[in-house]
Amino acid sequence: MRFDRTFTGISGFTQSSKKHNGTIQTVLDVLDSKQSIYCSYYPWDVEPEEIAWALHRMMPGSKHYLLGYSYGGMTATRTANHLTKLGEHVERLILVDPVWRPWAWPSLTSLLPFWKIRVTGLVNDVQVYHQEVDMPKGHQVYHGQLKVKMMKLELPHNEIDDAEEPRKFLMDLLLD
Repeated sequence: MRFDRTFTGISGFTQSSKKHNGTIQTVLDVLDSKQSIYCSYYPWDVEPEEIAWALHRMMPGSKHYLLGYSYGGMTATRTANHLTKLGEHVERLILVDPVWRPWAWPSLTSLLPFWKIRVTGLVNDVQVYHQEVDMPKGHQVYHGQLKVKMMKLELPHNEIDDAEEPRKFLMDLLLD
């Protein structure tokens, strides 16, 4: 079966694949929508190159939508950058309180506020949901070619993944 769009959800560090969280729920909502969308879910510590290559091989030429929460936001950003290097079109990158980290392991350095997450690929749209209630606070996201849309949510970091706003935003995009 050929899909014209893909949706990939990437969870954060403290989320277990056994726990039903907002990232997993969003993937399930997309699957339940019965739309012609290829869906996948990854934990935050999967290499972004692997995710990009898998999407490129399985669904070349599709419009890609990526959702990343916390450390998964960094993985989603790096996946988007790799997809565009492969010539793929990243339609939307949606980041929910994305946290910078040195690659491959969580680190206390990711709590430092001066890190920036950089979108370097040709991504059509970047939407960031951010909180300032507690630590870790999501880091600033920059894209050299377009304005990053920021939405502030008044929820602590460990609850923001379950927020309705990012899921509704994504579902509206995918189902129109």
